[in-house]
Amino acid sequence: MEPFDRQHLVYCLSIQMSEPATPERETSEAALARQDRLNVILAEHLKPHIYNLHLSDIFVKFTGNGFLLMTDRSDSVPALSCLGVILANNFNDEVAQAFGIAQNRLPALRISLFSGHDRRIEMPDGKREWVGDSLRKAVHLAMFLHTDRVLVDDSIRGLVGGEFKIERCDAEPVIETDADTEAAGSGWVLGQLDLDSSVDSGSPELYIYTLSALGRMEDAGHVAQTVASRLIGDAGGEDAAAEASGQGLELKDTQGWGRLLSNLTDYPTANAFFIKAKASGAQTTVDMYNTLAALAPDFNTAKSLVEEMEREGIRPDIATYNALIAKAPDYEVARYWLRNLIEDGGRPSAHIYGTLIAKAPD
Repeated sequence: MEPFDRQHLVYCLSIQMSEPATPERETSEAALARQDRLNVILAEHLKPHIYNLHLSDIFVKFTGNGFLLMTDRSDSVPALSCLGVILANNFNDEVAQAFGIAQNRLPALRISLFSGHDRRIEMPDGKREWVGDSLRKAVHLAMFLHTDRVLVDDSIRGLVGGEFKIERCDAEPVIETDADTEAAGSGWVLGQLDLDSSVDSGSPELYIYTLSALGRMEDAGHVAQTVASRLIGDAGGEDAAAEASGQGLELKDTQGWGRLLSNLTDYPTANAFFIKAKASGAQTTVDMYNTLAALAPDFNTAKSLVEEMEREGIRPDIATYNALIAKAPDYEVARYWLRNLIEDGGRPSAHIYGTLIAKAPD
């Protein structure tokens, strides 16, 4: 166990649900069941964004009416900011469409991102937990009416103020409170992404994904195009450095292209950048091909990509087979690729079997 007096600066994204309109004559049991369902929906909604924003190692805590996402890594703050903005803009519309729930029956989200000094403790089951300012700040900030916006404090403003336009927060407490109002008084609201700063940032792929998730495909394409042009320019202008450092530059460019491709959401754009990556001399990888196969508009396109990667000597992995089985036109074709996966020594996942069952004729 760490010494009690050792504190960590912890960054915390608080996502709390405000109460939606309650139907008349709804029993307390029904209200609790509805709240539980909404918490499950929120958790499921978070999963793909957490993965795509590279936050899979983040600590997640359920609060009873939402979640806290916590880390002591300052380099995760841009991704947490992106996640907050995506949720603030998309959650209600996407959930209403996916689950057929009326907008007035959905809770507004009160989202805040801030830092606090916490202590790390170890629980009896070996899991680690944060104890300190973060939860207290989350409870306090949830009292302020800032739905559909992301409230941040000065520390977050200093870390992402270049990429986001930030304005003063004018939120007022929802209820009377004797709590210290310093946090709200110095609060800020995350606004629009600055495209030029997104290009110049250390993680442009985060902002490409965020812009795509917000439906700003033209802006996402602009950022991706600019980053791609720079990658090509860097590769072409440093031949001497590449020769001096062996494959160092090639590896750097391959990683850059891979990160860029992994955050694109439509096949034509991803394929165009894949062609540029190959033209720049970047080494193609199984992950690049898997990204394209997953985005491919049909089975034949995905299959041709797999044949191309095999010609390049790249072996398919389970993600490759997953894409082929998902896009297979019928059960027999899906079964064929399942057999290939097993013959290659792969272990089919529950997801693959679920896809196969869904394609079964009876």
